[in-house]
Amino acid sequence: MAALAGWRVYLPTPLPEQSRSVPLKLKLLLNARIADRLLPRWSERAAVLGFYRSRHYTPVWIDDGKLHARGSSAIQFLAQVGLEGLDPGDYQTAPLSFISDGALARSELELTAAILRYARDVQFGRISGGDFERMIQFERPRFDARKLLDELAGMTDVDSALNLLAPPSVEYRALRAKLAELRASPAGANDLASRSGKMRTVIDNMERWRWYPRDLGATNVVVNIPRYRLTFTQEGVVKFIGRTVVGERALPTPLLSASMTSLTLNPIWNMPDQMVEREILPRLKQDPDLLDRLGLKTERRVDGTLRLYQAPGDGNAEGRVRFNFPNKFLVYQHDTPDRRLFDQDARAYSHGCVRVENAIYYAGFLLASAYPGEQYPPERLFSLFGPNEIEFRFPKPIPVHLTYQTAYVDSDGSLVLLPDIYGLDAKVEAALDARSKVSRLTQVVGRI
Repeated sequence: MAALAGWRVYLPTPLPEQSRSVPLKLKLLLNARIADRLLPRWSERAAVLGFYRSRHYTPVWIDDGKLHARGSSAIQFLAQVGLEGLDPGDYQTAPLSFISDGALARSELELTAAILRYARDVQFGRISGGDFERMIQFERPRFDARKLLDELAGMTDVDSALNLLAPPSVEYRALRAKLAELRASPAGANDLASRSGKMRTVIDNMERWRWYPRDLGATNVVVNIPRYRLTFTQEGVVKFIGRTVVGERALPTPLLSASMTSLTLNPIWNMPDQMVEREILPRLKQDPDLLDRLGLKTERRVDGTLRLYQAPGDGNAEGRVRFNFPNKFLVYQHDTPDRRLFDQDARAYSHGCVRVENAIYYAGFLLASAYPGEQYPPERLFSLFGPNEIEFRFPKPIPVHLTYQTAYVDSDGSLVLLPDIYGLDAKVEAALDARSKVSRLTQVVGRI
């Protein structure tokens, strides 16, 4: 038996028959401190213990004193995870050893731990965006390690199941194909050796796509922040594309997935308290007429704090329509009375919200999707302009994804790179580098 895809395998004289003590050795390992080191996450350690207990500690990857076909398939797969923009070294184990029952049991457990590391990383990301950037929030789904192991244990060729774990979105798959193309080129090989260049940007963007839900929705709204662009898709068909103005670097638009529940015509704009304190109150001392010029009204809240707001109208900061998707950052999409900024190439000027060009047309498409059989041309919405808020609640919420794609593949198959306006690529790279160092250290400690 030759070494598999860079994995070293010790090949002693084959055991004459399957050792009956391997399950016992595996049971002892799972209840020893080594299991804590190989499986540092308590939930995964419990899942692995329950999995093997249900099998009476029969190995999955090793059979009759040799590597099972299932184990060979798993090893070969882990050696190729660079195709997903991952580092194969993060999922390497000690050399497979068959010199004793204890060595067999340890190799079995190490391979299980490596597969679970890969499965978790490729599904949900190696890092959590919120760990290094406050304007990022995603609900990290529960990783069902037990379900995955049960599924793999019933297969011989595990490639098919492991391949399905990566994000299924068209955008992610296109980047994965482009990464393979870049690595096959001489220039890409140089980038790989130096861990720099456009290839690293592609990997950063693939990592960010893992933070988003597996199902983005056949009907959805996607904003690419550094592209300054919003796309509304209904049942897989693009219905609206609009230019946007996004948050400035000091007040960035957050990365998130949320549900748009309604839109509001003739919105009342409540000025954020931070903006009042930072931009309005200091200027009032020098300019007592500021509130009148800006059309701002004031009132005291029950708690004594000052509320500044604009009544509906043509000069309202949110324009004539606001698109509501509740989130902890209190940001939304909205119209604007100042449309000059849409003509600029770089449009990071807002306080975090997303201003949408041709917002009335966008509203019409959303409403037509929410209420099938009805039409909402601009003229119908124009007729509703007035001094009072009108809210349209959607019977079915529409997924909204605020994304940060500094690398994407266009319709011609070309890789497009955009300026990293918030510096997130650099932060992702630093976090991934730090994570790899910790991962390698954990693996070394686990072998002690």
